[in-house]
Amino acid sequence: ASTLNVVIAQRLVRKICSNCIESYYLDRATLSNLEGQVNFKKILEIMAREGAIASAKIGPDTLLFYRGRGCSQCNDTGYRGRLGIFEVLEVNEAIQILIAKKASGEEIGRQAVSDGMVRIIEDGFYKAKMGLTTIEEILRVTKE
Repeated sequence: ASTLNVVIAQRLVRKICSNCIESYYLDRATLSNLEGQVNFKKILEIMAREGAIASAKIGPDTLLFYRGRGCSQCNDTGYRGRLGIFEVLEVNEAIQILIAKKASGEEIGRQAVSDGMVRIIEDGFYKAKMGLTTIEEILRVTKE
């Protein structure tokens, strides 16, 4: 564990076509689906800190998201190109101890999240809010 510094996970997601992008609010069913997977409080705090939203005190149901309508440039798919969503686990002292103890992946993951790691689905949620991809695309590539 002493020579391992960082572990990076990535998934490629389809980018929204910039020619036919439109905004919308998430419906109740999609929000319910996300609630068990995304730490909304944490993501809203990150978005507020980075200036993507005015305040972390708003609810996720008030956030505008984006999707592609479909056009000739994207062959009516609403997507054009790809981008990565990431999860970066920094191997700090607490993680090193867990690795040395042969802890489970779940235990290491819990420690990493408590140390501030942004999970891949949370990075995806952020990028969906920024209009780079869709929530549906994030859910598609992150389902286990």
